[in-house]
Amino acid sequence: MMNLRHTFSRRLNIRVLLALCAIIIVLPLAGLAVVRAQFGECNINLSAIMGGLTEAQAAASSGDTDIALDVIRAAAEALTRIADACEQQLALNTPEATAETTPSVEVTETVSADSGTPEPRTMQSLSVPGNFYAPNGVFAFDYPPEWTISDFISISSDSGAISVGSTTEAITALNAQSPVLSSGQQAVLILGGSVELITSGELNAGGIEAILSYYQGIGERTYSETSTPETFDLNGRAAGRLTFGGEGFDAYMIAIEIETDVRYAVIVGTSAKGERDAIATIVDSIALTIR
Repeated sequence: MMNLRHTFSRRLNIRVLLALCAIIIVLPLAGLAVVRAQFGECNINLSAIMGGLTEAQAAASSGDTDIALDVIRAAAEALTRIADACEQQLALNTPEATAETTPSVEVTETVSADSGTPEPRTMQSLSVPGNFYAPNGVFAFDYPPEWTISDFISISSDSGAISVGSTTEAITALNAQSPVLSSGQQAVLILGGSVELITSGELNAGGIEAILSYYQGIGERTYSETSTPETFDLNGRAAGRLTFGGEGFDAYMIAIEIETDVRYAVIVGTSAKGERDAIATIVDSIALTIR
């Protein structure tokens, strides 16, 4: 799916970009079980990191040493995080739980689209959601309580990412550049931080329109289907949406300003081909509650 570049101040070719982002945010993005300690057992999946290092070797062999070093550094950081998390969970001997289920009031929110855009969507929150609160405070949101939630990874003290999905397999599919999901499978990535983080260093200002333009460019270079961005107001906050898709999946994205000119979130949902409306409903509900 649409992956994110962590390297600042230079452009990477799309293949290395995908490898680098997979290493940096693969733990929540791919649902690789990062580190799961249950009944005293720690299971680790390093496939994404190994793939990234393969791309780093290819970049180095072609003379792109700086790019290769960026990937290697990201891999080293990811390995350290995995080891630390595994040790901590083994010590606790219980899965780390950061989500709880609490009831909430159902809310229907209609957003106003810019002139010339399609009819505004009616966005509806979940009636009985699960709640997630990022340990570093970058965001909190509601999600379907029956869904699987990955481990949160703090990219910095004020940024991070996590994924939720209808199944573990759906979350795992997020790691593929072109996911293939079975009918009914859905997964969502939530990334939060500054404009610089959200655009992987391409921008340090510009707001929602600039963020949407950045992702539109990635979509047009990577996938056969990418829509024109649409901006709107969501509960007094600037927001925008974008859709894209490939042969085996459809995707729906919302970018939203959480804190004016400071903190943003990008919420990307994927579904089986032809089932975008279903994942759009989930992404909308998360966007309504993100804070």
